[in-house]
Amino acid sequence: MEMASHPNPNIRALKAKVIPVLEWPDGRVLNDSTVIIDALEAEFRDGRTVVPPTGPARFLAKLLEDFFDEWFMKAMFNRRWSSEVDRDWSGRWIISDQLMSAPGLVTLPSSSQTSGLIKFFRDRQVGRLALVGCEDDKLWQHVMYEVVGALNMQLKSGLFVFDHVAAVPRKITSGGARTHDHGLKRHALYRLS
Repeated sequence: MEMASHPNPNIRALKAKVIPVLEWPDGRVLNDSTVIIDALEAEFRDGRTVVPPTGPARFLAKLLEDFFDEWFMKAMFNRRWSSEVDRDWSGRWIISDQLMSAPGLVTLPSSSQTSGLIKFFRDRQVGRLALVGCEDDKLWQHVMYEVVGALNMQLKSGLFVFDHVAAVPRKITSGGARTHDHGLKRHALYRLS
């Protein structure tokens, strides 16, 4: 659902129209992953945490979360929209995913309408490469491979970056750096119930 037409006025009023958006049952909303993580940690104190409680591990977890949220997304955006083959695939995949998961969509658009949506979205995203600051293909490809290589080395000893517990940097495997859903929620708007 588009933010501009969402029934919750708090979502419509968000200044930054970015994902993810978290909506509480009482209508409160947040849409910055760092702020969302902090709010969830404060609200649900049941002994499970994704942020180490103190010390260097806490600092590193928060630093990595911010790095992946703010900076590594540039590498993802570059890889998704820099080459023709990636532009074509990404445009088709994202528009198809949005159409198939659109609540209330009764009839799918025609093939020509879908092609028009894909072209419009693809052109819009490609036009944002410079705005996002990720038009240097060689640099961002290097960044992507170096970071993924470092993570691969770290994760050889287990599933998590921080010993054997899930922590905020884990979101890199379930966020924008990944292109497939694998059973996670498909929508960018999450609700707490």
